[in-house]
Amino acid sequence: MKPVNSAAAPQRASLRSDVDAAWRERSGRLFSDFERPARMMVRRAFRTAFSDDEIDDIYSAAWVGALRALAGRHRALSDDEIRSYLLTAVANQASKELRRRRRKPAAPLELVGPVPDSADSPDERAAGAEDARLTRDLLASLPARRRAVILLRYGWGLEPRQVCGLVKGLSPRAYRKEITRGVDELTAKMRSVERGEWCAEREPVLKVYAAGLADADQARQAQAHIAHCRSCSEFVARLSGHLHDLGGAIAAAGAVDGLDGHLSFGDRALAVGDRARDVIAGLSGNGGTGGTESAAAQLASAGPRIGLRLFADAGDLGAEDSLAALV
Repeated sequence: MKPVNSAAAPQRASLRSDVDAAWRERSGRLFSDFERPARMMVRRAFRTAFSDDEIDDIYSAAWVGALRALAGRHRALSDDEIRSYLLTAVANQASKELRRRRRKPAAPLELVGPVPDSADSPDERAAGAEDARLTRDLLASLPARRRAVILLRYGWGLEPRQVCGLVKGLSPRAYRKEITRGVDELTAKMRSVERGEWCAEREPVLKVYAAGLADADQARQAQAHIAHCRSCSEFVARLSGHLHDLGGAIAAAGAVDGLDGHLSFGDRALAVGDRARDVIAGLSGNGGTGGTESAAAQLASAGPRIGLRLFADAGDLGAEDSLAALV
């Protein structure tokens, strides 16, 4: 193997760069010289099928394709040979563009007809969300087992045997009963909604929920109802606010009594409890007239409000009368 002469390598590189520069200059000149005859050929052959910009794109694509096809032998070709090859490439590129248009015709956006939107409108989405909240409200009022059967069958689309396998102790006969009764109950509740009586039926649950005495099932029912009923939501808010205001007023009264030097609210409650036990013992004892008179004296000394409370506890007053007397 002959050693490479270090002095000859830069000389070869300089020769290659001179040849590339000469070809770049020649290709730029040929691109400009052949553009006009190529445009005229496309106009004569295809008339008004292409615009000026489209002809420019066709000519540029044909020129790039010709350079790739003639790579390695373009220096040996004359200008006429390159011109003939380029014009043939332009004609082929224009024909290819016409075939593409026939397969995928292009049209201005103004001429394209409106495409129907299959999505729901905002009003339809709002109505659907409201119906879904009402459905959850009605389902929440069903017993737990019946609600589970309805949801598994119609919500998840499970088969009856699959529902029986998921719900513990549910036989096919019990499944049919739960489905029948659940459908009947939901039908009756939907009629109550249509008549405007559903909110009145939910009022006891809402009162218990506002008072903080609702269990998990009652709380679920109340939350499902107030989620879509604005009037009932405002009712629960007002009732809860009144109860808190009442508690605050009682606490404030006890604090004022403590500041004035009187018995505090806690001390007063303990005193009432002690007197109540004494009164009950006197009323239920066998001391005869003396025991009864002693109990009456204790009632008199307890004051009018405490006496009313004690009589209410004994059943002589109703709950509403005793509450009015205390307030």
